[in-house]
Amino acid sequence: MNFNHLFSSIRGRAGMLLPAGVTAAAAVFAGIGDARSEEEITPKDVYYFACALCHQTGLNAAPRYGDRKAWSARIEQGRETMYQNTIKGMGAMPPKGGKPNLTEEQVKMAVDYMVTAVGGWPEEN
Repeated sequence: MNFNHLFSSIRGRAGMLLPAGVTAAAAVFAGIGDARSEEEITPKDVYYFACALCHQTGLNAAPRYGDRKAWSARIEQGRETMYQNTIKGMGAMPPKGGKPNLTEEQVKMAVDYMVTAVGGWPEEN
């Protein structure tokens, strides 16, 4: 069964509210659309599935993707602190970005993806 038409129409109606990749990533995680194994899911897939709604828009004061200044204080706390805050939840952010089916490794992939967008972890530069 092909669900591409469904996701195209959702993207068309919600495109002004959600980044286009959100619906495509949701399809991947739901097992619809691109049939990929867990090993083939990319950090970008996880980001669009669990993080983009808030981190693309700044919803609930989330630091926006690519905003170096907004991320700097969080990055200074260290990699493990950021991982644990994201896995357990913090402030308005629910555990695992509200997607409890994500593995801890997938959550870490998404955190690394967002940190890379602002220059990466200090120890890697």
